[in-house]
Amino acid sequence: MKIIKYHYVRDISQSKYPNLKSLDLKKFIYQLNYLKSNFNILTPTEAKIKLIKNDIDENDCWLTFDDGYIDHIQYVHPILKENMIKASFYPTINSTLKKQLLDVNKIHLILASCTNHELILEDIKNYYKKLDINNLHTPVENILIGLNTIHRYDNPLTIKIKRLLQFALPIKIREEICNLLMSKYVVEDQKKILSNFYMSLDNLKELYDYGHEIGIHGCNHQRWGTLNFNDQFNEICKSFDYLKDNQLLKDDFSCCYPWGSYNNVTLDILKNINCTVALTSIPNLNNLNEFHIYKLPRLDTNDFPQSNLDTET
Repeated sequence: MKIIKYHYVRDISQSKYPNLKSLDLKKFIYQLNYLKSNFNILTPTEAKIKLIKNDIDENDCWLTFDDGYIDHIQYVHPILKENMIKASFYPTINSTLKKQLLDVNKIHLILASCTNHELILEDIKNYYKKLDINNLHTPVENILIGLNTIHRYDNPLTIKIKRLLQFALPIKIREEICNLLMSKYVVEDQKKILSNFYMSLDNLKELYDYGHEIGIHGCNHQRWGTLNFNDQFNEICKSFDYLKDNQLLKDDFSCCYPWGSYNNVTLDILKNINCTVALTSIPNLNNLNEFHIYKLPRLDTNDFPQSNLDTET
């Protein structure tokens, strides 16, 4: 079975942020036609039943969409509906409630708004030194030395920036740096961006009513594997309760780990709330029979053709 993950899917020619790493709408349509021609696209329920029964086929395919972007209701849903395809969507609750622009998206917007990534890295170094005025933390140069910059799609410089702002810097400092970089490079006000960046509760209900799955992705898009039990419990169970209270959670619900991060505590919590399966961000082409039901690998949209050029030999 191929489990495929998507994030931004939009008409890039009409986007306010054309440099934001997105799957262009035309490429999404092409890829969907390719998948229909070459794979058996399962509904989320069909996929989970086959996984539980260990009755999967290499031509089976399950589509998943992370983070609850407005793209998913504006562009993805109409195309899936036209093709009578059901998928799984994993919104982050606090962004759905319009409470916060997630740090992960701030980083994306910063990188999309300034193409000189060397300049961004220098800004991070300078901001860090100013904010760590008493030198209480590890020097940023030492932090950079320890970063793994190997990535399938991003260059080492971009990965350095992402890793610093995602997790490598102390949390309060990196949050402040993100806001400083947003103020410097992103022209649009954060509240304005927030108002039309994520799906609303009504959007989620529309997806659910059509037959798509709404699954658990937490409240704040944090790395669960780095959190203590109480923080993990709150992230997972508050998301669970919100979706349950709004009648958006099916009995066979699934979970998708933010950043692909989890640990044994995560697995215990998911088991206790009767989660059916859980998805990682680990790419793997091997047979899914080899994997734990709460450690399922996913492939990226970039692993499949998005135009005629991709299918040429």
